[in-house]
Amino acid sequence: MIEENGIIVSVDGEHAQVLTQRRSSCGGCNVSGACGTSLLDRREVRLDALNRTDAKLGDEVVVGVPEEGVLIGSFVAYILPLAGLILGAIVGQTAADSLGVTQQLLSILGGLGGLVVGLGWVRRFGRSSRSDPRFQPVVIRQLRRGELSVSPVAPAEATGP
Repeated sequence: MIEENGIIVSVDGEHAQVLTQRRSSCGGCNVSGACGTSLLDRREVRLDALNRTDAKLGDEVVVGVPEEGVLIGSFVAYILPLAGLILGAIVGQTAADSLGVTQQLLSILGGLGGLVVGLGWVRRFGRSSRSDPRFQPVVIRQLRRGELSVSPVAPAEATGP
């Protein structure tokens, strides 16, 4: 399970929206504090996670995503459009040979058509996998109880007198 810390910004039944900071893949490196790459890629991400720990608004939690889901999702997102592009180009070239038309033009058009079909498959997969537990982020545990004064946009900030 791939884990990430975050803060709950809203709760709706058994689901919670968790605000996390996206880190680059080198965020766990020994020199991540001094590296420019890890410092630049600190954007906030909202996850809709299954709240099995009964965490409340403002709680700091650990969210987990099953590794199997990440691997399958990555395969689908990268390989299907690429396969569509290549197969479309091959079909276009084959069609050009049988029609006696310029190979390059039909190969390019076939490749673009295959890419669009591949991206459509990715979109359809994304919609159909939303309720699949293999792809669903889950609140694994609470780290710290938070204050109920968390705004829906960002984690609570300390306010002084």
